[in-house]
Amino acid sequence: MFRQLSLKIKLTIIFVLIFGSSLIAFSIFLYQSVSDAYQSEFDLALHNFAVEVGDSIDLSLLGYVSIDRRVFEEDRKIFPFSLNEALIEVRSIGGTPMAKTRSLGDRDLPFERSKVSNLEKGYLIEDWNPETLFGAYRSYRVIHYAIRRVGFSRFVLQIAVPTQMVTIHQRKIATIFTYSVAALIIGSSLLGFYFSHLALEPIRKMISKAQSIKVEDLSARIPTPNSKDELNDLAVTLNGLLERMERAFQSQERFVSDASHQLKTPLAILKGELELLEPTPQVHSLQEEVDHLIKLVNDLLVLARVDTGASALNFEPVQLDEIVMSAVERLNRFAIQKGIHLLVNFTPELQEGQMETLRVRGDHDLLVSLFETLIENAIKYSPEKSTVCVEMARGPTIRILDQGPGLDENEKSQLFARFHRGKKAKGSTTGSGLGLAIAARISELHSARLELLNRSSGGLEVLFQMTPIS
Repeated sequence: MFRQLSLKIKLTIIFVLIFGSSLIAFSIFLYQSVSDAYQSEFDLALHNFAVEVGDSIDLSLLGYVSIDRRVFEEDRKIFPFSLNEALIEVRSIGGTPMAKTRSLGDRDLPFERSKVSNLEKGYLIEDWNPETLFGAYRSYRVIHYAIRRVGFSRFVLQIAVPTQMVTIHQRKIATIFTYSVAALIIGSSLLGFYFSHLALEPIRKMISKAQSIKVEDLSARIPTPNSKDELNDLAVTLNGLLERMERAFQSQERFVSDASHQLKTPLAILKGELELLEPTPQVHSLQEEVDHLIKLVNDLLVLARVDTGASALNFEPVQLDEIVMSAVERLNRFAIQKGIHLLVNFTPELQEGQMETLRVRGDHDLLVSLFETLIENAIKYSPEKSTVCVEMARGPTIRILDQGPGLDENEKSQLFARFHRGKKAKGSTTGSGLGLAIAARISELHSARLELLNRSSGGLEVLFQMTPIS
């Protein structure tokens, strides 16, 4: 799934994962540090509170404990703790209760002799979660504070205060970090997507330029970034590849064109010499082979021309019906030799004088070559005493219908490949396999639609459509 994503999305995801995980880890560390700082501050305040209360306790010579009652006035606060929320109890070092606040009732604060009897630092602070509530609080922080008076044994002051204040602060901090981290991750995602878009902009320009380069115009080059980095190296490498391709295509086109021109003259001479010889089966066979070679040379010349692209063509307004009729007239003799009836039909709207819908912009000679190829193929592959029908309709749309063997459905993807001849064509007629390739290329240069379809009644339908001149 990840491999199918675009590079921009991948870079954004990687950036967010790295930044987000680092931010979350740092936020957890910072939250724990702040939380520990609050806890330490709370414990310090609790210790100061215990010292203040401890200083208010008096011990008589007989060992009785008395506490200054003014310390427990409900409206009076010592440090951040309210006396009406604090639970206070005084015990002997052995754990015997000596005095406590009324809010404790008959209950006592937690006391473990093993912990309290040996207070190295003079006090001990721990958490306490009573099973039953004292007021509205469930969580307390308890300090065990050792008090010593001259002439008296040591005793322990226990004070429990609710931890609500620390809990509220911790929740606020957690909320702040949660929303802040979420907002930063979302913001970083958008920024990461934006900056990855900017970083990949030169690559998109290269792709756009590369897609616009056609075979007929390999002189175009990909823009090279000013920066001396990998993108610059990529552009230079691609331009070098285009330069080598351009030289190779030019060499191929020159070879095809030059070879075709050089072959036309000796073939014409050879054809003339054969016509002077006494007609025999051998001479007739040689004439057919020479005609085949002449047709192949002409096809190669046309192919060399169309491979140069639209820039080398002569586009002008032409009447498509005139081009089709010209091709029909030139091939009518060939059809008669095979005993085939070559028929031309116009749709009713054309018969009513809407011939202007057949006016297109194109290269006259190439369009004539295209229709000669298509009609000649229809005649070649049609049985004797059959009909080849050329229909013209608005659009303009040209249909060439024959009664031949049709197409093998498994070969449709290779129909327009150069030098390819279908299985049904092999052995029945001669050909070079360039005709449909040239026709497809001419159609492409004219932005036309060329399609071959099997007819339900048998035979083949060739469909050609172009855009008329508006």
